[in-house]
Amino acid sequence: MRAGALAFCTGVLLFHGAVTAPYPGWLPAALALMAALLLYRMPPSLHWPVWGLIGFAWTAFLTADLIDRQLALPVGERADVVLDIRVADIPYRNPQRTVFLAVPLRSSDNGWDTLQRTRIRLVWYGDAPEIRPGDHWRLPVRLRPPDGFLNPAGFDYQRWLFVRRIGATGYVRSTASATEPEWRGESASFHQVRERVARAIAVSLDGSPRTGLIQGLAVAVRDGIGGEQWSVLSRTGTGHLLAISGLHIGLVAGLAGTVVAGAWRLWPALAARVPSLIAGGVAAVAAAATYAVLAGFTLPTQRALVMLTVFVTTLLMRCTSNGWHSLTVAAAAVLLIDPLAPLEAGFWLSFGAVATILLSTQNRSTFRFRLLAWLRIQTVISLALLPLLALWFADVPWVSPIANIVAIPVVGFAVVPLVLLGVGLLPASEGLAALCWRGADLVLAALWRFLEIAADLIEMGGDPAGYPWWLLSAAAVGALLLLMPPGWPARSACLMLLGSLAVLPAERVDGERVRVTVFDTGEGFTALVESGGGAVAYGLGPGGGLNGVRVALNPYWERQGRTPDAAVLPGQHDRWSGGVDDFRRRWPDVPVLESAEECAAPQLADWMLHAEGAPAGSGCALTVTGPGGIVRLLPELGGTPADTWTAGLTDGAAGGVAALRSPDGRVWTTREHGALVLELTGDAAEVKTLRRRSGRPFHRHWRWNATESTEAAMPRDGF
Repeated sequence: MRAGALAFCTGVLLFHGAVTAPYPGWLPAALALMAALLLYRMPPSLHWPVWGLIGFAWTAFLTADLIDRQLALPVGERADVVLDIRVADIPYRNPQRTVFLAVPLRSSDNGWDTLQRTRIRLVWYGDAPEIRPGDHWRLPVRLRPPDGFLNPAGFDYQRWLFVRRIGATGYVRSTASATEPEWRGESASFHQVRERVARAIAVSLDGSPRTGLIQGLAVAVRDGIGGEQWSVLSRTGTGHLLAISGLHIGLVAGLAGTVVAGAWRLWPALAARVPSLIAGGVAAVAAAATYAVLAGFTLPTQRALVMLTVFVTTLLMRCTSNGWHSLTVAAAAVLLIDPLAPLEAGFWLSFGAVATILLSTQNRSTFRFRLLAWLRIQTVISLALLPLLALWFADVPWVSPIANIVAIPVVGFAVVPLVLLGVGLLPASEGLAALCWRGADLVLAALWRFLEIAADLIEMGGDPAGYPWWLLSAAAVGALLLLMPPGWPARSACLMLLGSLAVLPAERVDGERVRVTVFDTGEGFTALVESGGGAVAYGLGPGGGLNGVRVALNPYWERQGRTPDAAVLPGQHDRWSGGVDDFRRRWPDVPVLESAEECAAPQLADWMLHAEGAPAGSGCALTVTGPGGIVRLLPELGGTPADTWTAGLTDGAAGGVAALRSPDGRVWTTREHGALVLELTGDAAEVKTLRRRSGRPFHRHWRWNATESTEAAMPRDGF
């Protein structure tokens, strides 16, 4: 069984690692048929490799099915429809908008019934009416396919939507020609209970800055957690503690199982009929399932519940298998239910933490004091998971071992019990529930002060392009050596190899190279020129909430821990300058060159750059001279002189997308390929695309490329 489970997991992971482009729709069926024939023809002792093929086929089928459920429209197009929907989760509200997840029930427009097979993320701008889970509405909406940007260090919104089975996004129309929204009843939903608990916590804490954290621990409502709070959690590596995760599911299960098993032994008659071990195990699973429902039964809680159920079942059946067998079966069960789980870091961190515990406790002498044993295991987990954090987030919270040693017991044995006790007391007494939540708030206030101090101790290190593979490999070897028994050859080198992640400085392009990055920002233009250790932004578009500063420049520079040297605006239209206000708020001391006169000033004299008035006379153009050629950044792409690379919008202010043109006339667009990176080194020029580096079948860049022939525009090399 273990070999088959391991092969199944390998097949699922192989799909996610190897398949980076669309594939024929008949492929999953062909693979399933092949697996069935092999199972029929091969002896049972050789069936286990076939389960790898089954895992690959199952993941391919589900991926293709979810892509088919997505709204089928060309990129950039929108659809106006009237939908009957059911609100499927607790809405997120702020003064500007209300965001909620909707399940379409039916459409008044012919041809849109396929939307009933997906979920939609809707935004209601302005003064929206009260929307509650389970509500039924008839709404005029404007929909678009699930879309997002592909940028270095940027958030992969398309992956986030795909993993959550969201097939369309949109907003409620409020124009005069639109049908008026109409409330059409409600249906029962456990999300209604979660919303009532969240409201009761908000009333009880009465404006406490930690209200969002308490709500997150109780019912996984994290709308009230502010940006500064998320920053502290990220820098200390404690985000998993203050958002319901596998750790909390395990803590609740362990507490419930211990209490019930201990109480069970007090009644000999009960213990004679049902052993206390079985009673405690059943109580642990029941408590974990209840907590998972309170958390909205999200994918991380489902994964933790499946893992716990497998381990408890193995324990209750008194199987002779070891922990590795249970871990393998749990992983196969999780991937059978959700083969998309490896697309999120939580899957790897959860199973990595359990595997670390098994390795670090195997064939080891135990400490006389349990506290020392716990401190050792927690330190080892924090250090061993550093390579995974570097791989997934391209930065490492070095202070996390210290922060977690303090935070885990405080949250697990003080804050969470008080929060859940308040939830349990709420139906009987709102006053007692409020007392528990205020106690949790006091404990959390002291812990938060410690986390703020810890966050400032050591700066996070990282690289927007991700750590190089050789450095991650060295750190992974260090993590494995750390988990080996004492006396293992070269084990003493583990900390040195793990510490190699800290010695890599943020990448700076030296004077021998020129790098031009054209970011994927939709209908605007934002580029970055790097050389000689400096960086100049060219264009800050488009406008709106998702401008070039927020989706591209800010994440890129935050990951490097740097600031830009200057910004140059190609023109005054939002497509080029829509994010200038955000830029000035973020970097108030950095000069912004807006006009042809300012571009002629000598601010960039120390660079291999030349700023001048744009050909159209409204803004600036930038010329970069590097060892491998010349690059001109213009408001509009225009023609290309010989031996010159050109970057700009394809159609200027009238529309179009950001693009890069080579001297021989080849064109790459961000709509097709994601962010574009031009490297000029020596006599060579190389174009890299983010689609080739991190693209997957669900990314819209592949679907756009499939509808328009761009073979001539394919880059010669990927990342």
